[in-house]
Amino acid sequence: MGTSAAGTIQFLTHQRYSTSCFKTFYYNAILPLQAAYLVPVLNMLLSQGVAGASHAMIQKPEVVIIAPTRELAIQIHQESRKFSHNSVIKTVIVYGGTVVGHQRSSIQSGCNILVATPGRLKDFVEKQVLDFSNVKFFILDEADRMLDMGFGPEIEKIASHPTMPPVVRVDFQMCRPFFNVNSIYRQGKRQTLMFSATFPGDVQQLAGNYLHNYIFVTTGTVGGTNPDVRQEFHEVARNEKRSKLMEILADIGDAKVIVFVDSKKTADFVAAFLCNNNIRVCTRVCYRL
Repeated sequence: MGTSAAGTIQFLTHQRYSTSCFKTFYYNAILPLQAAYLVPVLNMLLSQGVAGASHAMIQKPEVVIIAPTRELAIQIHQESRKFSHNSVIKTVIVYGGTVVGHQRSSIQSGCNILVATPGRLKDFVEKQVLDFSNVKFFILDEADRMLDMGFGPEIEKIASHPTMPPVVRVDFQMCRPFFNVNSIYRQGKRQTLMFSATFPGDVQQLAGNYLHNYIFVTTGTVGGTNPDVRQEFHEVARNEKRSKLMEILADIGDAKVIVFVDSKKTADFVAAFLCNNNIRVCTRVCYRL
């Protein structure tokens, strides 16, 4: 587990707010790292004796996790189900592009942890399917990506919803470093976390709006390149890309290689080209990169 993930777990258990900035290469490539916050979240829910959610027309989840894309939301949902296996915690996922009725039924069947994309979450909030009064953890994963995709207004509407508990307004400098978690839960306060591969000005403003006296956890230099990755740039004409790719692969030899392209169609095309040149290849589409 990376240092930022470990730091996230440490301050979560001490009820601190956070925004975390990870090295892009590791953060996007290693799934357990991006879902590390689920470990202390689930532990704290179970230690507080949170009951498994039952069927109700309006659900009151204890955790709301917002992700920018369906693919990332699905990954987080899978990790949450894995970590909460054999417990009373129920995790539900909602995202756009699928039947609303089925997702609505899934929510109303019981929801402790809700993983959602901003647009579909806003839709269910407007339909009065959700009530945020029990929310203990409000998590924004890949906050920079959500802002780039124009989801700022949706996040603002959700965070400022009348049923959303207020942030903890405590002067931590005047408190003992370890204070009673139960007292915060009884006050109906929420803990907010943000995760971002970069930390531009709009993400800093978002952190200032929703996090109070937060801790900023990083790995590497914010805005800098990853020192563990050597970067080379080759400028070639469009019709020379395939020959240049073959040249690079020949220089690399038998090492495993990941080739990133801009679309599924291009991925299939490149895979077919490499197969025709006796190079073993498989494809995977990951829209959130």
